[in-house]
Amino acid sequence: MRRYAELFLRVLASRKFFIVIVGLLVFQAVWLALSFNYPMLWDEYYHFGLAQFYAHHINPIITHQPESLDLYGNVARSPKYFYHYLMSFPLRGFSVFTSNEMAQVIFLRFINIAMFAGGLVAFRQAMLRITKSRAMVHLVLLLVVLFPMSALLAAEVNYDNLQFLLTGLVLYWTFRFTQAKKFEVSWLLAIIGVGSLASIVKYTFLPIFAALLGYMFVHAWRRWGLKGLFQQMWSSYKKLGRWTAILLTLLVVVGVGLATERFGVNFVSYHKIDPTCSRVISEERCLSFSPFKQELLLGNEPKTESWQNYGPLGFTYHYWLHDIYIQYFTTGTQLAYEQFAVPSPFHIPLWTILFVMIVAIACFVRAGPRFWRRHEVELVLVMSVALALALWLVDFEKYHRTGYPLAIQGRYLLPIVPQLMLIGAMAVDQTINSRKIKLILAAIAVVGLAWGGGLITHIVLSQPSWMWQNQLVLNVNHALQTVLSPFFW
Repeated sequence: MRRYAELFLRVLASRKFFIVIVGLLVFQAVWLALSFNYPMLWDEYYHFGLAQFYAHHINPIITHQPESLDLYGNVARSPKYFYHYLMSFPLRGFSVFTSNEMAQVIFLRFINIAMFAGGLVAFRQAMLRITKSRAMVHLVLLLVVLFPMSALLAAEVNYDNLQFLLTGLVLYWTFRFTQAKKFEVSWLLAIIGVGSLASIVKYTFLPIFAALLGYMFVHAWRRWGLKGLFQQMWSSYKKLGRWTAILLTLLVVVGVGLATERFGVNFVSYHKIDPTCSRVISEERCLSFSPFKQELLLGNEPKTESWQNYGPLGFTYHYWLHDIYIQYFTTGTQLAYEQFAVPSPFHIPLWTILFVMIVAIACFVRAGPRFWRRHEVELVLVMSVALALALWLVDFEKYHRTGYPLAIQGRYLLPIVPQLMLIGAMAVDQTINSRKIKLILAAIAVVGLAWGGGLITHIVLSQPSWMWQNQLVLNVNHALQTVLSPFFW
């Protein structure tokens, strides 16, 4: 038994096994990209449509919003435009060869798969700064890839894929900065520049960005003092090579400049970093934007006697935690405008990970303050709490305003999931002395999540109407569904 356990750990820790993990993600996502029709579940029409618009506009700043964009809400002052602008460039090039929309969508889907795969590489490097155990890091990343949501997200045109990649990079650079023996201004400049751009890819990065910068400042201040901090910064900057200094400075100027243009101007003009659509364009025009219309109608809708107005705790228990968690195990598609199909997930992966998560949380609590105060654990907890709290506040405000739990998205928390899972695994490793029990828990997590998770969820639970209407695609997916369905429930 001991020999097999050591062999298992060696395989898990090998670089080749990590390549297998990335390959598994790519295989699943490519399968879905070539199978599922456009648009896919999470606003793919929005992201592809705006990429098409920017493909005809070299300037990312929109001074006047044409009515053709009203379908996408407030575009002119949207603080989440940079992904669409970046995607417009490969779309411009590909459009030279074909105007076929299906081909263009699949082409951009492949780019998004590469982004998610790159995110796995970046997170691996960052997580190896938290622990030296490659086996533990690879186990966590395998579980992330086996979540049904991961392949579905990677397979579609969606800004979350770029956000996943950039978060992994910024987190890795943050660890490089805080773990360095001397002040390395290059990491700081890279974090500020790329972090600013990541914030206008999706402004949910702002709480992560603020938490990381705040933690880095406190870390450096404790180490060098306020006066010494600026001396160290200037001294390190002067030691940079000419071109390195120029490129990093340019990155910071562009990133901070674009972020200031969007967040600063929005705050001054509208007193919000993400102004309501009707404050930028008229309410009549905003009714073309489905989320705005839904919130407006539900907010004005009279409530029935059975309607329950929960407070913060009730909202969190009845809606927020449930909706966040269950999305990691679901599949679905957008059949038509404002019409979605999302079947119930398989029970085995859902309950298996819940069990393992409860064990990990119990071990984390038992590990105690000495474990919690480890520099790397502390940093991950700070950024995770910042993001989760910011999302909760937005979701609860929307619930309080409309009376309905709208747009609670588990995928928004994906950038903190790998690190939190790793901390849980580290807590289990530290708290449970028996190697046998730890290996059993790892096996339960992998087998339970694989039993109906990953690509299997999407193949077995999908319908023919979800697919590209290509006979080969329909026949292959139907044949696999027929073979697999009896084994999963």
